[in-house]
Amino acid sequence: MRVFENVPLSLYTTFRLGGPARYLIECYTVDDVRDAIKFALERNLPILPLGAGSDVLFSDKGFNGVVIRLMNLRGYKFVDNYAYIMAGEPLPKIANLTADMGLSGFEYLVGVPGTVGGGIAKNAGAHGHEMAEILEEVYVVSKEGEILTKPKGYKHKVQGIRFAEVWDSG
Repeated sequence: MRVFENVPLSLYTTFRLGGPARYLIECYTVDDVRDAIKFALERNLPILPLGAGSDVLFSDKGFNGVVIRLMNLRGYKFVDNYAYIMAGEPLPKIANLTADMGLSGFEYLVGVPGTVGGGIAKNAGAHGHEMAEILEEVYVVSKEGEILTKPKGYKHKVQGIRFAEVWDSG
């Protein structure tokens, strides 16, 4: 885990927009995520998870909280007909890997930018399909730092206006 202060968020989005985050924490493991949440809670600061930043716009005022960057949470394994994938893996990469292995379900995501974590958080979809259709189980870290298991069909889609309100908390 690496902690940075007053980092321009424009460096972490595809649109290259956004003012500074009070803190940005790069996480490499699930324990890092838990520690980053603890860091934010100890300082009574809001938390914002960030993956590839491909579907994100930040205010030029920045974010007066802790941005937890999940892009470095990498890794995957295939067991039988199941894929176990960490949040930071790019969706196109996983779409290609699963196709190469003869697994179906991810092929519609080959052209969707972003990460598996972001795809789940926003229930990414294309061509009439969505992430919730292919998920058997999702492990998430709660805002209290607990690991929770979400069932098949899990959808965590947050509407755009709510994002705008959260990100403009400078």
